[in-house]
Amino acid sequence: MTPPRSHEHPVNSEAVATAREGVLSVADAGRLAGLLGMLADPVRSRILFALATAEELCVGDLALALDVTEDQVSYGLKMLRGWPGW
Repeated sequence: MTPPRSHEHPVNSEAVATAREGVLSVADAGRLAGLLGMLADPVRSRILFALATAEELCVGDLALALDVTEDQVSYGLKMLRGWPGW
């Protein structure tokens, strides 16, 4: 399906041009969607915030800080390390 090039009400050409300049490319939007999906998991997002705060923590210390199991932290770290954008 081809996207519309016009519509029935008057077109604000300047606003359309400005919006096009600021829009992500399809590839960048895909990468952003992947990142947001990765961060949608509460344990993974909390791991990142904990590491941003303390800079370095072992798995056991992260588990204590987040009040989760070491297995959850290990899996979260594995998923974060495996994300292609890192």
